[in-house]
Amino acid sequence: MRLIRSTTALMLSLLLLCGALVTRAEEPLWKAEFERTILWQKLTDAGYLLLGTKEGLIALDPESGERAWELEQFKKMSDDYIEILSGTQFAAITYKGGILGSTMITSLVDVIDGRVLWNSGDLGFTLSFGQFYLPVREDY
Repeated sequence: MRLIRSTTALMLSLLLLCGALVTRAEEPLWKAEFERTILWQKLTDAGYLLLGTKEGLIALDPESGERAWELEQFKKMSDDYIEILSGTQFAAITYKGGILGSTMITSLVDVIDGRVLWNSGDLGFTLSFGQFYLPVREDY
């Protein structure tokens, strides 16, 4: 009986110790402060955090929290217009362009370096329903 109590007490102590280790709060890797108002944020599969502001689209480096890049042409944009392409380092951004915003344009952005690889307006696509396939650029 004494052995059962000792074993039970030991197991209970181990459970409490494991629970304390699991619930211990981790310190964040980094913190970032902004002078701008952040309208929304999205985490990409490449680990970069995209921030939408009135002034543009900003990406934060996952390792340091530093600003990796900023694209002013995507200012005041709703997060509904940005699609993170699963399993890639790309995001498709759809926005109003043309005369008085009468055309919807889609741009492909590399979330790691902020390069706009193409936009549908330059390719001659003004409307797209479903998927469309594009050739791979050799300089990428």
